[in-house]
Amino acid sequence: MYYFLFLPLYLVSLLPFFILYRVSDVIFFIMYHLAGYRRKVVTKNLELAFPEKDVNERRKIAKEFYRRFADSMVETIKLLSISESAFRKRAQMDYSGLAGLAAEGRNFHFFMMHQMNWEFGNQAFALNAPTEVSFAVYQKINNPSFNRLVLHIRKRFGGNLVSVHDFRNEAQQYMKGQYSFGLLADQSPPTGGAGYWLNFMGAPAPFVMGPDKSVRRLNPVIVFLNAVRVRRGYYRFEPVVVGTDVRNWKEGEFTRKYRDFMQRCIRENPSNYLWSHRRWKHVYQPTFRKNWIDDNLPPES
Repeated sequence: MYYFLFLPLYLVSLLPFFILYRVSDVIFFIMYHLAGYRRKVVTKNLELAFPEKDVNERRKIAKEFYRRFADSMVETIKLLSISESAFRKRAQMDYSGLAGLAAEGRNFHFFMMHQMNWEFGNQAFALNAPTEVSFAVYQKINNPSFNRLVLHIRKRFGGNLVSVHDFRNEAQQYMKGQYSFGLLADQSPPTGGAGYWLNFMGAPAPFVMGPDKSVRRLNPVIVFLNAVRVRRGYYRFEPVVVGTDVRNWKEGEFTRKYRDFMQRCIRENPSNYLWSHRRWKHVYQPTFRKNWIDDNLPPES
């Protein structure tokens, strides 16, 4: 079954970018104008995130989001066959500013959100990590064939992957020496009570606790990544060092800093964020107050 999925997509990936982007235009038209793919989710998310914008402004953001989402689909398929040299021209990631810290033997934890194109970001991280050993976390996909395909894409340029479900056991092999670790860190926890709660883009949202706890325990260099879409098919992934000695950070401090970083990036380029992702799917309950870490008081009801 896997090869019935892989072979047609591989053949599509051999098409030049200018043809793939015509395919993307068709995908956009179907998703946005015909199928209305997750339109209610996108509309609700934008209403929560940008209450100060009128309907037309939010509709413009949504429309551009769908265009970029469609582009990300065909760009991800292209990763099945694109050469490393061609990819490097389209995904710039300059880690030269981290060379001094790497020479000191420091470990690095990189955190990125679901900006377009995050699959390019995964590959760029694998190719440009400041340490010899690097690995990233992935969420297993239920469909075995599709999961195998995604793993194949993400490992093409030498990336090492660790399952989120067995992180403690699988990560140990990469953490014995100096390493770089990458995580898409804007996923919601499985239940509202399992995360830290704070205001995100003006509405209460839970964040997973794991990264906050691990950085204080392991004391790595913390790097946030902002994905900048230079033009169609070209991206720049900008590393921002936010902490080099975090052992004494208070509980929740990492999460608040990451929330602030995400908000700034989203407001600077709102259509580049994955608005079909249900960031606010959990509703805040008074029983979650013990996990509220924001400076402002939690909702009363």
